Amino acid sequence: MKQLSKIVVPVALLTIGCSDPVGIDSGSLAGTWNAISYAFINKADLSEAVDLVGRGASLTITFTSDGDYTWDFRDPDGTTTSVSGTFTTDDPLLTFSDVGGGTPEPFLAVREDDNLSLATGNAAFDFDGDDVLDDAQWQIFLLRN
Repeated sequence: MKQLSKIVVPVALLTIGCSDPVGIDSGSLAGTWNAISYAFINKADLSEAVDLVGRGASLTITFTSDGDYTWDFRDPDGTTTSVSGTFTTDDPLLTFSDVGGGTPEPFLAVREDDNLSLATGNAAFDFDGDDVLDDAQWQIFLLRN
């Protein structure tokens, strides 16, 4: 998770579906969620977006009702990263705190039934492959298993 981006301040709130959003809490999030989109949007050119799921990546987040999570990411080249820790909710914020410290990572979160959207600003992604990270927004859409 930290290899691809650095999160500072959440700025975007996205919803999926057409039903009314419901609150987020550890009980309502408990279970396994799979990403259907894991996208970075270039802040300098909002028409430029990279969806890593569309390029073969996968993300599974497993939440427990007692506030633990595991974030399993496989990037398009097959490299896997697993991060675990605790999460807290302060609707509409969902904050991930990795085991071993580091800066907690807050996302704006919207849950509609078995759909979950996570969004944050001030992420970074290398859009042009020059090994220089560009300012980006980060948006993840997940479905509950």
